[in-house]
Amino acid sequence: MARKRMFSVSGINIRVHKKGHAAEHYSRMWRLFWEQRRSIKHANTALMIGDIRFEDENNPEAPIYGYLYRFLEIDKDEAWFDIEQHKKADAKDVSQISIPEKLKASLKEIPYFFDIKRHKLYFVRSEMETGVSPWMVLKLIQRLGQDQIVIKELGHVDATILTDQSKLEELYSWQVIKIIDVTIERPNPLDFEDEVEVFKRMQARGVSEEKFGYKKAPDAETITPDKEMKAVVSIGADNGSVHAKGVESDGKPVEISSKDIPRIERAQYNHNISTLMDSFKAFVSQGFKNLHND
Repeated sequence: MARKRMFSVSGINIRVHKKGHAAEHYSRMWRLFWEQRRSIKHANTALMIGDIRFEDENNPEAPIYGYLYRFLEIDKDEAWFDIEQHKKADAKDVSQISIPEKLKASLKEIPYFFDIKRHKLYFVRSEMETGVSPWMVLKLIQRLGQDQIVIKELGHVDATILTDQSKLEELYSWQVIKIIDVTIERPNPLDFEDEVEVFKRMQARGVSEEKFGYKKAPDAETITPDKEMKAVVSIGADNGSVHAKGVESDGKPVEISSKDIPRIERAQYNHNISTLMDSFKAFVSQGFKNLHND
């Protein structure tokens, strides 16, 4: 029996506000992103949207999927190493290097799945042969959203890495919660009841961001989060940021930030039966339920 391969998935919550939240606006946004043909760079690694495919051309709420392209940006002006001589390469040898600008090395195709209806972008975080970090994808979305054509047509684009809510909720078990700071950017108005209320409130007030700061009173043993505070924390986790400090049951100080705990969903597949793209799409479409492609 062939050994199954593991892969993991992370996601980005994307929000457009100027023209509402109809699915066609997000479809248009993604097409504008793709048409830019722009990449972002981290160290010598670049990332861009490779292609776009529509699950159902006749359904405006149907998902978009395709590949992100990750590749190396080689700086030919940097020092080169002669592996045979085990020393810095001579200028004469370096002058013989000729790589056309249009060619990029070490291409990796990373499956993505854009849930238009819920405005969530999912992608393969890691697999045996490919993957990308959520922070790099976030940087790409933020960069593409700054394009003047996008801003003129759709307004400001907000994006937040989806948080592992279960890890964040561990703060409620701390012996002492000293501080909870929450930043909420205007959320999607169609996802959950609490987010709808926050969106309406922020829209009515004409604000794009809210900040909540909770600090333990000197005479209190700990902050005691109620239902309302927990809702604020949950919304901020995927629509902004959450940062908390406290003390664990063993007396050790503890600190947590939503930015450091991205949501990671894991699955496995048989690459002799199914492609990574097909397995990834099925995993996301089925709500991250376990795959069975024996």
